[in-house]
Amino acid sequence: MKKLVVIAMVLSLVSIASAEIWNGGTGSWGVPGNWNTPAQVPLASSAVTIAVDGSIVNMGAAAVAKQVSLGTTVAAGTATLNVSSMFTLADTAADGPNQAWLSPGRAASSRGVLNVYNDADIDTPRLQVAWGGGTLASQGSIGTFKMDGGLVTVGVGLWAGLTNTQFFVANGQNSVGYVYLNGGTLDLRNLLIANRGTGTNWSTDSTFRMAMNSTMSTATLDISGGAIMLSGQVTDLRNVIKTAYASGVTLTGYGIANNFAYSYDGTNTTVTGIIPEPATVALLGLGALVLIRRKRS
Repeated sequence: MKKLVVIAMVLSLVSIASAEIWNGGTGSWGVPGNWNTPAQVPLASSAVTIAVDGSIVNMGAAAVAKQVSLGTTVAAGTATLNVSSMFTLADTAADGPNQAWLSPGRAASSRGVLNVYNDADIDTPRLQVAWGGGTLASQGSIGTFKMDGGLVTVGVGLWAGLTNTQFFVANGQNSVGYVYLNGGTLDLRNLLIANRGTGTNWSTDSTFRMAMNSTMSTATLDISGGAIMLSGQVTDLRNVIKTAYASGVTLTGYGIANNFAYSYDGTNTTVTGIIPEPATVALLGLGALVLIRRKRS
């Protein structure tokens, strides 16, 4: 009975979100002195904010958090998180849905960069790139998610009964989101992609979303070496992505529009970029040269 009481007390403490704020500068996630309020390494219940301009946070050992808000509001500035280890974010029954997330460019008018490297293994219920909006005067958030290797799984860590998984790129007004998959695997098999309807019902509408604000939100996804995994059979990414501003969405493989290969194994689809033929690369280079000369003239 005493053990049950102790376990209940521990779980109640874990469910209480605590704020952890990065002090600034370049340093390791795992050093307590790099954080304040309080000065400790983030816990599974921590709401993490990395907002000081020029911050570079390096994660090289297993880490946890509930939320990560990444980005500075300093004009032309940035805050960066580099992950090359296991990193786990998760919801709890006490918190309810939509409480755990990883988000470069979370706050309004912020700029944040998330880099993922070979040894990384990230599990998060929600990955939100350039979530925050802004006015025409302040502009919106700018978020960049770049994978050079490793594994990022979106939609895990959800408490039983919670199904609000999300992969958002450019959600807010005037927001700009960039996703560059140069290596590794972005596992989106837990996302709902069957219905691209116009509503916002999480139980029926696609939760793979890009450029979700009709006021100049723009989202770019390029696959040049990495891969995306989706549930079911997918033959065209454009048919599974929900958007409110279609002209703001750019989908490329190795820089070429809609240049993707789709491999279906009977259960899931793996999407990769198609490596351009040498002749295609030469033509692209020639086209770029012509544009440069026109600008100079």
